[in-house]
Amino acid sequence: MKSVYSYRPEWYTHILSDPVSYQTSPFRICGNLFFVGNKDSATHLVDTGEGLILFDTGYPNMKEYLPQSIQQAGFDPKDIRMIFHTHGHFDHFGATALLKEMSGAVTYLSAVDARMLRQQPEMALCHYFPGYPIEILIPDEELEDNDVITLGKTTVRCILTPGHTPGAMSYEISVEEEGKRYIALLCGGAGFNTLNREFMEETGTNWRPLFEQSLEIWGTMKPDIFLGNHTPQSKTLERHEAGKIFIDRKAFPAYVADLKARYEKMIEEEG
Repeated sequence: MKSVYSYRPEWYTHILSDPVSYQTSPFRICGNLFFVGNKDSATHLVDTGEGLILFDTGYPNMKEYLPQSIQQAGFDPKDIRMIFHTHGHFDHFGATALLKEMSGAVTYLSAVDARMLRQQPEMALCHYFPGYPIEILIPDEELEDNDVITLGKTTVRCILTPGHTPGAMSYEISVEEEGKRYIALLCGGAGFNTLNREFMEETGTNWRPLFEQSLEIWGTMKPDIFLGNHTPQSKTLERHEAGKIFIDRKAFPAYVADLKARYEKMIEEEG
């Protein structure tokens, strides 16, 4: 019996056939932190004062839109110095090769997911996007848990939060606005499409124990700003359109509580 939590081809039918409809205008989230992604897969930009940092690069069939969005936000893609990735799935590194060619940026991915892509490139899930050529990410630098990287006025702390992939990374990002410093947390990945019974049986994986550990880690965190790597997770576009500020220390704990409840429901239904 097919799992209700497993991949469905129709998820990407519209994204493949009408990518232009996913374009949206970039905007400032807080201080030197900006949203430059599309309506589904999030991309965040930080102006460090000594170059730009980008987090995830979205779908491969929307790669030309990302440099345009960065320019619309008032920045030059050639000034990108670092590109961090939350995990090794195709919808989070789709424009990386293009932006690296434009800027010479250093690309980052966890060492665990880098190994996964070298040894099992099919785990990038490129088959979700049939008929579209996708260049597998080969990062310049491989990250470990609790690595801290600084560029200009921005510090990024790397937190291994596996489960969606074996090496998914969350990132704590320092943000400045009007002389005040805030911590934004980019969640590393929470989709159940790799945690359901069907996926586990097909791939011989079981990342549920890892995901449960990550739920515990996330449960201890109360960032000032919550960022999802897909826009619905943190209601990024809805919050912006409603004119709400993004500084909200209740947002991430509420998301984690809901995520845990939905995960437990899946476990109850599937065993």
